[in-house]
Amino acid sequence: MILIFSVTSHKIEDDDFFWHLSTGKFISENGYVPDRDVFGYTSPDTKWIPFEWGSDLLFYKLYHLSGYTGVYVFRSLIFCFIFIILFRLFDKFKVNTTISLLFSFLLLIGLFNRYSPRPHLFTYLFLTLLLYLLLSYRYINREKYFKRLYALPVLFLLWGNMHPGVITGLIVLFLFLLSEFFTYRFPGKSGSRDQTAILVDSLKKLVILFAVSALVLLLNPHGYNTYVYVYEHTNMKMLENIAEWLSPFSDKINPTFVITLYKVILFASLIVLYYAYKKKDLLFALLTLFFGVYSVTAIRFTADFELIVIPLLVICTGILMQNLHNTSLRKIIQGNPVKIVLILLFSYLAVQFQRDEFYISIQYNREAGLGISNRYFPLGLYKFTKDNNIQGIPFNNFDTGGYMKWEKPDQKIFIDSRNLSDELYNEYNSILKMQPGFEAKLEKYGINQVIFFEPMLTRFPNTIKQNITEFLFHNKDWVLVYFDDLSFLFLKRTPENAEVINKYAYTVFNPYTALFNMPQFNSDVKNSPTAAQNEANRKLAEEPNGYFFSGMNGMLKQILKK
Repeated sequence: MILIFSVTSHKIEDDDFFWHLSTGKFISENGYVPDRDVFGYTSPDTKWIPFEWGSDLLFYKLYHLSGYTGVYVFRSLIFCFIFIILFRLFDKFKVNTTISLLFSFLLLIGLFNRYSPRPHLFTYLFLTLLLYLLLSYRYINREKYFKRLYALPVLFLLWGNMHPGVITGLIVLFLFLLSEFFTYRFPGKSGSRDQTAILVDSLKKLVILFAVSALVLLLNPHGYNTYVYVYEHTNMKMLENIAEWLSPFSDKINPTFVITLYKVILFASLIVLYYAYKKKDLLFALLTLFFGVYSVTAIRFTADFELIVIPLLVICTGILMQNLHNTSLRKIIQGNPVKIVLILLFSYLAVQFQRDEFYISIQYNREAGLGISNRYFPLGLYKFTKDNNIQGIPFNNFDTGGYMKWEKPDQKIFIDSRNLSDELYNEYNSILKMQPGFEAKLEKYGINQVIFFEPMLTRFPNTIKQNITEFLFHNKDWVLVYFDDLSFLFLKRTPENAEVINKYAYTVFNPYTALFNMPQFNSDVKNSPTAAQNEANRKLAEEPNGYFFSGMNGMLKQILKK
């Protein structure tokens, strides 16, 4: 449990978390779940149904009571509870502890990309609980565990108001029902591990439970329209530009260790299929085949696959190990020395996962500890806008809108990662990439501030020349008033921005000329050495160890020495 808590405890790196908080706050303060966009100014009538409203409200209430720390602890407790359920399940199947620990560790690493405190956590929890109930009933004791299945409609009612992953649960329940039907219809030819054959009365009750579980999904603030919206939402073309919606086999995806591990597990699922064939176990075969194919379609579905298949893999491996003829090998695997080695390894890793150096060594961009990651959010920029009470109409990055809305609740945003529509995303992209007519769009919306954020800016500074920043640095109507290693803030020369511009404009100590036009930077400094030094001193107070600042300040000193 200590390792699980350590691995799942890290700084927030996901902008979605913040618009979920804002949604929960809106529902709490207004007493209803909206069906139109309430955060953006570009198209206030855009359809938006927050189908995860229950999770949003719960996370906001947790934050309201205990701050970010309460949310972090709750996230880690959910994962601890998931693994507790799995270990109880493995114990029922009498799986050796060593095997349970090894495969559970693989699952823990397989979920590495999915530890953000977002509504999908409830799908992981409820999916694990559903598997526990169904497998215990089918394979351990039908009579003892059937009564627990009466809780299924309640489980689906809660799940349906927390996350649309409830559809995954309904599919699992349908495949279970299908396998139970074949067990009844063809006794001895499927599900041969059943303790007793299923009775017709039990089968009828299961059909009723499935029907009721499906019907209660309509008991949400927007009923049937919620699922219509979810379907429309998942068919937007813009999702082709979002990594988690791409196939894990896409050539657009960097082959991280998480993706590599998924592919190993996908291959290892052949063991489950082999076991299902030998034992005539239709349920194991159906779950593995369906969710294996399902996982290939998008990275975000690989976690569902792993949560379903790894427990099946543990059970299959445990049973095959029990039948292993090589008793020496079985004794080694099941012996205390192996368990001691695993405990020591897990203890070591529990410490390492709380060190930033460890994440650097495995080439994973994550920060250990609590709080908000300053690698994924322009914290300094938004503090600057709040401290100086900068108002107006912003153009902001797609992946910072959620944080902006949370930090400045009265501020309407251009876009965030709710993926409202293809039209809005295309409008955003046309401005960001300076497509023909983008200047007119800036005027149409009355935009008087532009926030540009790129977490890899120091590694790829040419990004500045490929986006709207190229235009802003060369346009006299726009002024840079803040920059750091991640972001830029430009203000338009308007009366409401005049005071901030006069006080904070970077007219000489300019990162664009320093990076791409050294002669111009040299000339500007020589012509206005006092202004250059004052602007550098101001930046020194804001970000003394900044990568861009350090380089520019070194250049400034060399120029002033001549």
